[in-house]
Amino acid sequence: MVTNPSCPVMTTLLALKAQFVNLSSDGCTVGELICNGEVYDRVKVGDEADIYTQLTENGRCPGCFARAGFFHHFGCEFERCPACGNTMNECDCEDVEPQAVKGE
Repeated sequence: MVTNPSCPVMTTLLALKAQFVNLSSDGCTVGELICNGEVYDRVKVGDEADIYTQLTENGRCPGCFARAGFFHHFGCEFERCPACGNTMNECDCEDVEPQAVKGE
């Protein structure tokens, strides 16, 4: 999904979404995901391997508002699955979860 951040409708939607997000958080602190039983390093916001590289004016992901250089918040539609390469919402991997909650 590619969006135009200069579009007035997109700008309004991003502003509305920001009202419900904790902007004091830089991003998720969990650096690994478990996909299909294997441990993978997560892709950081703004990395070359990141799917969506057009950040907000503040240098944040437009989906989860994590800052560039930090990990997307789990469940962000713009995070790339490190196992299959699809976006997390299009990922067909089974049993995907952050490494920190495995075994809880």
